[in-house]
Amino acid sequence: MPKGILDKIINISQDKERNEFSPQEVVNSLLSLLPNRENEILRLRYGFNGHPPQTLKAIGKKLDLTRERIRQLEKQALENITKHKKYEEITAPVRHLVLNFLEQHGGLMSLEELTKELVALSRNKEQEEAAIRFLLTNSMTGSDFVNNKEFKPSLRLLDLSIEFVNQVLSELEKIFLKQNKILELREITNFFKSSPFYQSHQEKFLPLLLKNNNNLSKIIFSYLTVSNRFAKTPFKQWGLATWPEVTPKRINAKIYLVMLAAKKPLHFTKITQIINENWPGVKGIKAATVHNELISDRRFVLVGRGTYGLREWGYEPGTTEQIIEKILKKSNQLLGKEEIIKQVKEKKMVKDATIKLALRNKEKFEKTVDGKYKLKETKR
Repeated sequence: MPKGILDKIINISQDKERNEFSPQEVVNSLLSLLPNRENEILRLRYGFNGHPPQTLKAIGKKLDLTRERIRQLEKQALENITKHKKYEEITAPVRHLVLNFLEQHGGLMSLEELTKELVALSRNKEQEEAAIRFLLTNSMTGSDFVNNKEFKPSLRLLDLSIEFVNQVLSELEKIFLKQNKILELREITNFFKSSPFYQSHQEKFLPLLLKNNNNLSKIIFSYLTVSNRFAKTPFKQWGLATWPEVTPKRINAKIYLVMLAAKKPLHFTKITQIINENWPGVKGIKAATVHNELISDRRFVLVGRGTYGLREWGYEPGTTEQIIEKILKKSNQLLGKEEIIKQVKEKKMVKDATIKLALRNKEKFEKTVDGKYKLKETKR
């Protein structure tokens, strides 16, 4: 059969699995294989049908059994499900769908991200999340459950080498250490593509890329999400988990993250709003508190009325006249009005009229006959 036709058939089959995905129905079918008491214990334990999960102690009290006996019955129920002759048939559609997601993400996904993807496909998103979590942790033959100090709880395709994943993660860590700043996924992918590691291991990436339409960013995103070495900010930036900029506790660190994400100067009230939206606290941060941090931290520069930019962007503190002085001193030559306006606006958010007004200060600036400006010489 020609490859194009085969791919089309596979895509139709996958679309059908997605459209008919109903995790609660699959769980109900699995639980129907059990005796009534085991069925009830799993329903209470995992919080199916919209009910909150219950502890072993609470279930024991309800059924008049010891905590240890409930634990034994739970374990027995799970074994009875996986050993049943109908188990493979019942779970096949979900298993195929999950394995397809893993293939699209480089063979490895955190349970959290995989759950999000599956919840988005389900009909009753709130009530079916418990069923999805149950299926991912108990019914996924063909994949391996990963959970250790290096990785968050995750699922891995059996043919994906953990050693290879660790090599990729080490290379990503080198990129962050070399750049020494938080990065967006697009930037990380570009740095990784140009790395000697990727260039010399392309044959290992080729099978992974063939299964996900050559989307290297999706693979990198999945590996970053799984690893405990890295963390993501609320603004989809990445960095090492040990960096205070990535998981900020102090207000000035949060301000810095907000500014980096915005990539432009912001008014202190807008910064306050963004902080409270992304790091909600009991009382919320006050605008006056944010303003005080902006004033006291040298990284932030007042560039307009209540508006601040980052010094690393080229903005400088001071009045318009003081900035013009610095520009003329640094240039060591005569500058025209338009050039001065251009350079001032690179360092401060100010209107053209304000700059022109500052240039009229004859005590500081002297206009030559050809319309250019220089600093006025001071008499000794």
